[in-house]
Order: sequence, then C-alpha cells, then structure tokens
Amino acid sequence: IISARMLYLDLELNPSALIQQSKFTSVIYKKFDKARYVLHKLAKEQRKKISFKGRSQYAISTIAVFDCLPFILLDNAIKYAPNDTEITVTFDEVTNPSIHQRLEVVISSIGPFVMKEEIGKLTERGYRNPNAVATQTIGYGLGLYIAQQLCDMYNINMKIQSIKNPPIKINGIEYGTFEVSLQFQQA
Repeated sequence: IISARMLYLDLELNPSALIQQSKFTSVIYKKFDKARYVLHKLAKEQRKKISFKGRSQYAISTIAVFDCLPFILLDNAIKYAPNDTEITVTFDEVTNPSIHQRLEVVISSIGPFVMKEEIGKLTERGYRNPNAVATQTIGYGLGLYIAQQLCDMYNINMKIQSIKNPPIKINGIEYGTFEVSLQFQQA
C-alpha cells in the first residue's frame, strides 16, 4: 500500500512517469480482499465488520497504483460509518459470450448523508460534505478525488449515492446508506 501511495504521487506530480511502470493482471476481488485484510485491525478496533457478498475472477491489467482504489474506498467506509455497523462489498459479475464481460462492485455502509446536489462535489479535490465535517473525523477531501482519478485511468465508471431511508440521526448528524458503485466492462 505504501508503494502504491508513492506511485500515486507520480500520478499527481508526474503522470508521464506512470507510463513506464510494469503492468500486471489484477483480480479485482483479490485487490479488495487485500485491502480488507490490511484494514481488518482498524475496522475491528472501531467495531465495524467488512463483509463480502459474491465472488469474482474478473481481472484487468494495472500498475501498482491501482491498489489504492479498494484501500481508499474501504478506508473511507470505515472512517465514516458509526461503530457497530457493517460495511458490505458486493461483487456482481456477468460473463456471457454474446455480451461484454462486466463486473459491478458496490461498497455499501452507513455514512454521513449527502444531498443529491452535492454528490458530484465529493470527487472534487478538497471538498468535504458538511455532515462528514460534523463527525469531527480527520479528512482532507482527497479520498474520493483520488478514487475518481484512478477510475478515470482504468475506464471504470464510479457512481456514488447517499440514501436517507430510513433517516438516522446520531449526535445531531444525519446519516444514511452510502454506496459507491464501480462498474468494470471489457469488450
């Protein structure tokens, strides 16, 4: 993860350096499982459980910086979910010879509620939703910004939604179901 973060600095400061990086095949499920393993102790300390639903052998060609994507998304879910809650990662793979192979990965957790008109701002550098700020959780508005850059790099469609159903209020902060969906598709 540390070397992937260092490579991310190249993405930010010197993108042409990434072209020279060695590519390898990454099984998406295994990358999320690795991030879950690395973050297990943090999740356990905060009484949060990370569950996987489904399995997948879907793979893409990546460089090491790709490892940041699952790590960022799971770390954000752990950071903002209330204690004693579950973070679910669902893998839905479709393989059919007559259509494109695709994989959808959905990370779902309870998180600070985000109004519909603010969803697009979450991937802007430095933006933090007022409910996220109110949690007094340390953050710099970089996680989903970096995630979006990595998704753009690999042609992954990332969708974010926040659903206030049922509405939850903890310490005066509105929470809801927060979902990040990654859609991979190969020809």
